[in-house]
Amino acid sequence: MNIESLLSQQPTTVGNLAESRLVQVRNKNLQAILNRFDKEEHRLEFVKKYQGVTFINDAKATSINATYHTLGTLKQKAIWIAGGKDDTTNYEELLHFVSDKVEAIVCIGNDNKKIIRQFFPVVSAIYERKTMEEAVFTAFHLAEQNRTVVYSPACECEDKYGDYEKLGTQFKNAIAQL
Repeated sequence: MNIESLLSQQPTTVGNLAESRLVQVRNKNLQAILNRFDKEEHRLEFVKKYQGVTFINDAKATSINATYHTLGTLKQKAIWIAGGKDDTTNYEELLHFVSDKVEAIVCIGNDNKKIIRQFFPVVSAIYERKTMEEAVFTAFHLAEQNRTVVYSPACECEDKYGDYEKLGTQFKNAIAQL
């Protein structure tokens, strides 16, 4: 049967087939793109689920915009590990997500005054820790069943701790020690 005959019998069939195929192609392309993002180390990387607590490594989120996206994707309440070199970071944009999704904050680094000042009105449980191991241990013990511990610094890494890759690896190593 040629196209003209098909169109004369059912004018929407070709359009429906084309639309259906286009959606299928778009979905496959979108899935392929999303799969690539899922495999990027230190960016919304699922590390492990341990005793009902999910650990997410987002060490690459060294800006407010990246952490904004991270907190926006969380489906359950979280313990947020944050902090680093906090020279010019304005945390105000995160206030909505933090008040809605974060149960506790564990700060890592030497100067966490801005994080504490910004979020204490909405998160009463804020802790300061010097090492990633201490931060992960604290976050794990604060987390209840079906909670997430997410490491998303929201600012640049302090020089003494190294770059985000080193800190992301420290985060994963600390989880392995639980």
